[in-house]
Amino acid sequence: MGGLKELRSQQDTEFAFRVISSGKKMILDPEIIVYHDHPLKSIKASFLRSLGYSSNHAIVMRTNFGRLVSGSGSSSMITPSYVIREALLITGVTAYMELHQEARNRNIKVSLPEFIFIRFIGCKLGVFIGVIRGSMIRNVSYSKILNSHKKAYDLPPIGSIINDKVIQ
Repeated sequence: MGGLKELRSQQDTEFAFRVISSGKKMILDPEIIVYHDHPLKSIKASFLRSLGYSSNHAIVMRTNFGRLVSGSGSSSMITPSYVIREALLITGVTAYMELHQEARNRNIKVSLPEFIFIRFIGCKLGVFIGVIRGSMIRNVSYSKILNSHKKAYDLPPIGSIINDKVIQ
């Protein structure tokens, strides 16, 4: 399939969509574990990362398929059950319960309300706006992909002191 393309971001997504669009299948090996380090430097950084990734994801979909699609190559849409699970905080509470013990093991203390707030503002809102942004770009191509790593990671971490001011 030619390996990964030189893109600013979303190389793995582009590769997966290229495989799917060629009629080939991808196989999931449940033994492989991938760890992504996305430190929470700030809610703004998390929001920008989510915005950039989802915008780029929409750009890759549209460049490859001509429209927004799901992983199978069929048209993508937000289902009513997804909206209901998010609105009732079911997925947020489930994620908190799954991650809470690991966070405590790493001495990270986040309450459920804090987690829900950070998840919504730092992630879900960024994803929603990013998909809309990526959907509205005219003359879509891989050159429209943003370097979402740089925007999110160039921000100073929470608690940093810059020009005698503490970043909060």
